[in-house]
Amino acid sequence: MGIWVYWVIISAGMVLSAVLFVRETRGAGVPAWQAALGWVAGAGTGVLCAKAMYVLLFCWIAAGDFSASRWLSLMPEEFSFAAGCAGFCLGPVIVRRKHIPDLTDRLVVPGCVLAAVLRFGESVLAASQVSYVGVTDIFRFRTGEGFLNFFPLTVPFSRKYSFLCVCTVAAALILLVILHLKLHRRGRGRPEPKGMLFERGALLLCCVRLFLETTGMKAKFYFVFVDQALCGIFILALIIRMGTRLKKYAHRFPKWTLVFAVLMMAVNGVTQFLMDKPGKLEKLLPEGVYLWVNDNMQALGYAVLFVTAALIAAAGLRLLKRTMKAIPKNWR
Repeated sequence: MGIWVYWVIISAGMVLSAVLFVRETRGAGVPAWQAALGWVAGAGTGVLCAKAMYVLLFCWIAAGDFSASRWLSLMPEEFSFAAGCAGFCLGPVIVRRKHIPDLTDRLVVPGCVLAAVLRFGESVLAASQVSYVGVTDIFRFRTGEGFLNFFPLTVPFSRKYSFLCVCTVAAALILLVILHLKLHRRGRGRPEPKGMLFERGALLLCCVRLFLETTGMKAKFYFVFVDQALCGIFILALIIRMGTRLKKYAHRFPKWTLVFAVLMMAVNGVTQFLMDKPGKLEKLLPEGVYLWVNDNMQALGYAVLFVTAALIAAAGLRLLKRTMKAIPKNWR
């Protein structure tokens, strides 16, 4: 499988995302040409922000390398997924400055489609052994063994083993986010304030990234991936935004939701640190327990990462539900 397959998949995903966005914006009174221009602008700002985050935070600060070759490299692990998503949302907003909340609501599904395709494309690169981004040995398969040992769920890592491709898992989770958004939009009983659908999608997308820490940009400081830290900041900003809206209608700010999210992120970060440095537990646990934990650290770590991300997502969705209950039925 050649690298040209990767570019075909990415190109098809970009076209699909653009078409979906143009269709979504018909009801908002945005001309098709302006919607298309906004999507192109979003793609451009997304790529620029994603690359700038890697170059500025990793190459320049950590490695002291600010050369032009860093900007021109197209390796997926040299792009920030979180910064790219944020940049992608800026393009349509810059082109169409009116009715921004409504526009972002219509952008969230096409944006998630593009994110899913980008994640799946990285599994193609891994299978082509162009890049091993998003490949982990949490589940290791011997060549020719295991009923789950097939592309794109696993990719060959050596002649003897295949590893789980978490890029594929991430793409599948993003598709579930899209399904959730579609069902929510179809099944809601009454209209909700503009921008809430975007907040819902952005929260879930950030939680997917918070869970699967091996995908995307590899730059990290003190064993915490920069991309995950950005997603954590975005999640906290979204919760504060949701809480501000709830306070407007219910006159109370959900501070415990914010505290709970911070606590789960702290557990998430400590777990990542221990996954990288399991020896830190040696003095804290009995020898037999430590040996078992050390042998199963990857599986245990990913279980904790999944639970913390899922709990944050559940807390955010519950906050949105509380907000909808507090909003008067005749809101304007």
